[in-house]
Amino acid sequence: MIFAVTDIETTGGAPSTGSITEVAVMLTDGNEILREFQSLVNPRTRIPNYITVLTGITNEMVEDAPLFEEIAEELLEVFKDTIFVAHNVNFDYSFLKAGFENSGHTFNMSKLCTVRYTRKMFPGISSYSLGSLSSHFNLDNDNPHRAMNDTMMAQQLLNLALQKDEDKSVLDDFLKRGNGDSFLPMNLNKETYHKLPEAPGVYYFRNTSGKVIYVGKAKNIKKRVRQHFSGKMTSVKTQAMMQEIVEIDFELTGTELIAALKEDREIKHLWPKYNSAQKNPKRKFGIFEYKDRLGRTRLAVQNTTGNTKPLVAFSSAFSARQWLFDFREKYELPFGRLGLPSVDEEEENESEVTSELIAAALAEYKGERTSFLIKNKGRNAEEDSVILIEDSAYKGFGFLNKEIQIETYQELENHIEIMSHSDFSMSVICLFLSKNTAGEVIYLT
Repeated sequence: MIFAVTDIETTGGAPSTGSITEVAVMLTDGNEILREFQSLVNPRTRIPNYITVLTGITNEMVEDAPLFEEIAEELLEVFKDTIFVAHNVNFDYSFLKAGFENSGHTFNMSKLCTVRYTRKMFPGISSYSLGSLSSHFNLDNDNPHRAMNDTMMAQQLLNLALQKDEDKSVLDDFLKRGNGDSFLPMNLNKETYHKLPEAPGVYYFRNTSGKVIYVGKAKNIKKRVRQHFSGKMTSVKTQAMMQEIVEIDFELTGTELIAALKEDREIKHLWPKYNSAQKNPKRKFGIFEYKDRLGRTRLAVQNTTGNTKPLVAFSSAFSARQWLFDFREKYELPFGRLGLPSVDEEEENESEVTSELIAAALAEYKGERTSFLIKNKGRNAEEDSVILIEDSAYKGFGFLNKEIQIETYQELENHIEIMSHSDFSMSVICLFLSKNTAGEVIYLT
């Protein structure tokens, strides 16, 4: 087994905003150094001053250095048939993967993180940063934050871990596909990941102080969490979040709809730092009903600016158009009257019959939006989930034992967590209803 211990220096914290300035690779079998590769790289952009202070790499040093695509094929040959090793492996791997893909190459390797490996083999050390571990094991690193020096430190840490892992059982476990060690954040215990359910719910990423830094929803919590960590991780936000995550909590919701409603509430309540786009969701687009110059009823997607209240509001034009498509299909309405492109000119009947169909559909839809309960699957076989809509406003959700029969609003008081109405929650519910998704609508007295 050959290990390609690697370190890179960059102009920034993520492939989306930064570029590689230096690459170093050291091939080892765990005992001997078999090959070394080192090269400065022209990043095609200015190196920020603080990066130069940190690494010592100046703009002048990389001015005549090769571009990444000029060393890509040689690098691929170096990496061939090896295990990719780095300290905080996903950082280095994400930059290299982006560099290779931008150069027209495929890059897929088995990964090993020396942070996770040394933490497993040498538990109880106060910090597993490269500098702290170098000091702990008395490794001499006289030029930190240069690629080859840091590669040498990581290689020595790898050797120490391999020596401690005498039968290589820990290493073999780390390299098993899907076990989590190759893609999970370096400070997250993989057992936490393995305990995640494959069911609908809300999940919470926490930092070292226990503070929630991100809230998400999912139809399958375990699958969605893995998607966070096994993608390209090209954004600064993702890289920063990966560094902070030490724990994951979750709550089951029974359905994806309840998960979406609970996520919205939790973001507004907890204000997680990495949910910035969802903290103040703006409903910029709405479905509007109007009369054309001939007095015919039409629907259209329009911007919500102004005083006119839409039937339902959305954060994107795409979501609004999707609602129209679902509404059209449910009530078998013509495309043109809904502001949608017609696939059949013959169907565009501008008669009063068409207007009557649209009016009837709108009347039914508006009636459905008054006061009702949506009953659906619960968190287990013994319960149902319920969502309360009163006077066209979202009131809250809860869970009921299947044996409980609800007929009046008063009977819901002990089972529903009452919440403030929001356009976002109502748009999610309306979209659910327009698709006629599984679930029972119950009108209460």
